[in-house]
Amino acid sequence: MFDSIHDIHAWLTPAAILAASVVAGYIARTMILHRLKAIFEKTETKLDDLFLESIEHRLPFWFMLAGLSAAAQASPLPENFQALIHKLVVAGFFVSMTLALSRFAGGAVRIYAE
Repeated sequence: MFDSIHDIHAWLTPAAILAASVVAGYIARTMILHRLKAIFEKTETKLDDLFLESIEHRLPFWFMLAGLSAAAQASPLPENFQALIHKLVVAGFFVSMTLALSRFAGGAVRIYAE
């Protein structure tokens, strides 16, 4: 698979970018969202809580998608493969965002139906 040590080194940077993005996603979910959750629990409206619930489990995925796109750009892959990965990342983001928005909309309907 790898013809020389130089081939391995060419993939270290993209691998590090992807790993860092995954770690950053979990850190963002743990630190930022939990702090926001504590703040939002003090408000009267439930919509802000619902917003956080809608994106909480998707945030690390979004970070991973961003890292995958950046890693592909930093990789020795041909440009057509890099473009394909970018298109798949964008599609994955839109599907994930659609799921988050549908969860939010469904929850908002339940909240206002009460």
